[in-house]
Amino acid sequence: MASGNQRIPSPNTAENCIVVQRQLAEKDYPVFDFQSDALENAIPFFDGDCIIRVANNFVLREKAYRFIHKIYHRLGYNSQNDTSIRFSIFDAMPETTTLIAEDKKGEIAGVLTLVFDSPVGIPADGIYRPHIESMRNDGAYLCELISFGTADGTRGSVKNIAGLFFCAYLLALSLIH
Repeated sequence: MASGNQRIPSPNTAENCIVVQRQLAEKDYPVFDFQSDALENAIPFFDGDCIIRVANNFVLREKAYRFIHKIYHRLGYNSQNDTSIRFSIFDAMPETTTLIAEDKKGEIAGVLTLVFDSPVGIPADGIYRPHIESMRNDGAYLCELISFGTADGTRGSVKNIAGLFFCAYLLALSLIH
């Protein structure tokens, strides 16, 4: 296991990505301190083309929920009577974490929410409860990714997706180790 003060290099260079991949492959999981890295500071990726931050206050959460609502409404996932915000009971759980990808101008370019298993469960329980219960009974730590979307025509959207998923993976990993 990694020592408590080991840091994850930002994967904005090929060398840093190789280091992270090697650490993960060797199961020498680096410690990612979301308290200091993502809650207080943004995490830059790809030389600042993509900035990932945790929506850790009301203003950022509201922006994230409105962003996702707009995307889901345009795609027809929301009913016509929906409010202008996408929010569920799972968003209110203390373990749930919403990540925001910002472009160089500070505009939201993507959002991804991680819902960790709790007494309320995860959203997929509504459809796959028997399978999920089986995994729980086997001792699995469960997490579901919800409310994922990126802005249309965003230059560097692949970078935003990569940054969001990389941080989501590290966050989930940090909570189970």
